[in-house]
Amino acid sequence: MTRNMENLSPVVAAARGDRDAFHAVVLAHQRLVGSIALAMSGDLASSEDIAQEVFLHAWKGLHRLTRPESFLPWLRELTRNRARDFLRRRGRRHEVLGAEAELLLGQSAAPLEDAEAKLLGAEQAARLAAALDALPEESREVVILYYREGRSAAQVAKLLDLSEAAVRKRLERARGVLREATLDDVGACAEGTAPDEGFARAVMAALPMGAPVGGSLAALQLPLLGKVGAGVLGSGGGLMAGLLGLRYGLRRQLAGAHDEEERRALRRFALWAAVQLVGVCGAMGLATALGHLRVALVLGAVQAIASGILAGIWLPRLQRRRIEAEERADPESAARRRAKRIVGWTACALTAGTLLLAAVLA
Repeated sequence: MTRNMENLSPVVAAARGDRDAFHAVVLAHQRLVGSIALAMSGDLASSEDIAQEVFLHAWKGLHRLTRPESFLPWLRELTRNRARDFLRRRGRRHEVLGAEAELLLGQSAAPLEDAEAKLLGAEQAARLAAALDALPEESREVVILYYREGRSAAQVAKLLDLSEAAVRKRLERARGVLREATLDDVGACAEGTAPDEGFARAVMAALPMGAPVGGSLAALQLPLLGKVGAGVLGSGGGLMAGLLGLRYGLRRQLAGAHDEEERRALRRFALWAAVQLVGVCGAMGLATALGHLRVALVLGAVQAIASGILAGIWLPRLQRRRIEAEERADPESAARRRAKRIVGWTACALTAGTLLLAAVLA
């Protein structure tokens, strides 16, 4: 096994529902997640809440990753999104400005005791917030992670997908803003408050029981055929409902058919509609099983449009003679029929539009 595959194996196993593997994933990435959360929130307690929320969402969404190597970029973006959501819920981050910032920054040269580094007091937390607010936004993640990752610019560059030169440049900008003693104090705070084994245990304790949604079959390490079968079965509810609705509708239409020619046409119509429904639902199940959510959503939109064409165009053409006879006998039926057709087309268009929007945002 290559070094790269060894690094990815806990992510792969976690996506299959392996809780021990996910514990290893949390331990390996908790400093990265916590650092991004702290850089965005400016508050230690909030950053810990955000980080725990990130890993809970990661556990639920890991099975949707189609390429394990995309895990790190996905985790970074997930952390930033959850931090933005957190800040919107709580209001903007508290910024310490003016005289208050000068006072707190001036106090920051006092060394931290080891015990205090683990449990920051209110004053130290305020000093940390003041220092972070003073830094350029692009430097905050780099500074915190630099100290939490053993002052390794190479490791920070790898975790944040930056060049080492970019990392060093952002560190230099931070040094240009803060006094050396203040930056050392920020580093001590960052090191002393980095997530540890206790944080990872808290995350694991908060996980829901069982494998993540979509991960239980993978946890059994079923072959591809089993996954495909599971995906198809997952779309079976919609398929059965569609076939039953098609059967019920066919019976009603046959009962009022104009002649035997229309009955044969209706049976051909129902057969084609059933084949189309089975094909699309099967493709949706396959796409879902392979983790291609966007493809499944687009197929759902295609099914909605196809349903509109079948019911709104093809079926009325098959029943043209009966419809003309009914409209001659009851002229108002034409208006009612047009109204129903408009409602049907609107419903199909809204359904298809919603699914396509979901595919774009997925």
